[in-house]
Amino acid sequence: MKAYPRQTIRGSAIATLCLLTAGALSINTTVQAAGSPAPFFANTSWTTYDSSVNHNAIVPLSKTAPAALASGVHWKTREFHAVALNQQPLGTQAFGGSVNAAVTMTQNLGNGVGVSLWGHDVYAASSSGYIYAVNALTGQIKWRVRTLNVDMSNPLVEHGTLYAGTGNVAFNFPALGTFGHSLPTVRGGGYGGIYAINARSGHIKWFHPLSGNQMPTPALSQGTLYFANGNGYFYALNANTGKTLWKLDLKGFDSMSSTTLWSNPSTKQTYAIVGTTDPNQLNAINLSTHQISWSVNIPGITLTGMGDETPTYSQTAGLLVEADSVRLQPTQTGGTVNMGVYGINPANGQMLWQDSLGRGPIPAAYRGAVAMTHNGIAYVSDTATSTLFAINAKTGQILWNSKIPNALPAGAGRGAPTYFHGVIWIATSKSIDAFNAKTGQVLRSKQVGGRFGIINPVIAGGTMYLDNSYDWIIAIPLHTILPTLPS
Repeated sequence: MKAYPRQTIRGSAIATLCLLTAGALSINTTVQAAGSPAPFFANTSWTTYDSSVNHNAIVPLSKTAPAALASGVHWKTREFHAVALNQQPLGTQAFGGSVNAAVTMTQNLGNGVGVSLWGHDVYAASSSGYIYAVNALTGQIKWRVRTLNVDMSNPLVEHGTLYAGTGNVAFNFPALGTFGHSLPTVRGGGYGGIYAINARSGHIKWFHPLSGNQMPTPALSQGTLYFANGNGYFYALNANTGKTLWKLDLKGFDSMSSTTLWSNPSTKQTYAIVGTTDPNQLNAINLSTHQISWSVNIPGITLTGMGDETPTYSQTAGLLVEADSVRLQPTQTGGTVNMGVYGINPANGQMLWQDSLGRGPIPAAYRGAVAMTHNGIAYVSDTATSTLFAINAKTGQILWNSKIPNALPAGAGRGAPTYFHGVIWIATSKSIDAFNAKTGQVLRSKQVGGRFGIINPVIAGGTMYLDNSYDWIIAIPLHTILPTLPS
């Protein structure tokens, strides 16, 4: 599919430009400082979902970073459709209660996944159809770009270019029919696609339109973007031009399963690991042969299942960790599910261990959770029972579990936790929770307001960066969450 180049108009006012060939309307607001001071962060790129294949989003500060970032900065930045953090979810009555209203806000207004850090800035993708760059020190919006649709992918940045997907969760009527009969289905209504944007100025470099949603986050390697899409295909795009290098029919659509790249240490061959729905399976795609190397099915998976779940790789254990909602049991009040966690050999797809974490009410919308691994331990939430688990990633042995405080009825802990200074930090419901990484003891639960979707805390120096379903980007000093933080 053709990628369309874009040129935007410089100026202090908002500039609007219609790209008639792609049917796009983009609004770009730019605030640029003179010169190019040294970056705040030591990372030179952000090339995968949650910053690394183990999903532990820690970003080191550069040697020239302002001292305030080391001690922790505090700001809250309103995005375009921000709702007061102490307000009930919009349309609570119309959508049948606070749970459904909160999910609708995540899918149509606020931020569904976490932020990215690069240079001097925090980058965020909002479901209200904007991509943002915000100064990490002050919270000032530097630019925002209006996109064609909902934005729910984690922005990638390399060589000064930001990449982000657009596309929504919709099933139109024909798609509901094909999905119900296990026929090829496209998930996503309206336009979908990938944007390449100048990360410093916000000027759009190119746009690659796609027929399905692009909520899954691509992986970027050696100048190529790799991703699966809601239309059932896996793509490799030239990151410089946006042109398709090759694509592969996966026979199933991807909802939000972001691409994890794994290189076999023996053969040096690289594979893209990604989940699909209908068939509900995890796939390994050989990036040299452009073919599926293996696929694994999990019995009893519920709804969009593995097409929603992003796999995590533990370098210490040498295994993939996948968490999915399984074994639905209907009840008069809606039903219950189990949370299954699986250890999978990335070389051949063999399932080496599996854990059943507990049964509870069906979580709203996104049912599973993204695991994080650190030193051979996988930390993952059971969203059905709102419980955090620590699991030996090599053997599957459960080391501890701890109830998540202040959980909302929709279930808590969808996003990956973050390990820092012996503490597990997790964004759940309306709170930031801190757990002792060795014992699971709850150290602190600090209510922030609003609601967190599939959000992972990103930590740089003494600051935690997040966004939320109420359309806010937030910086919080770690010591205000946990005053007894180890130095």
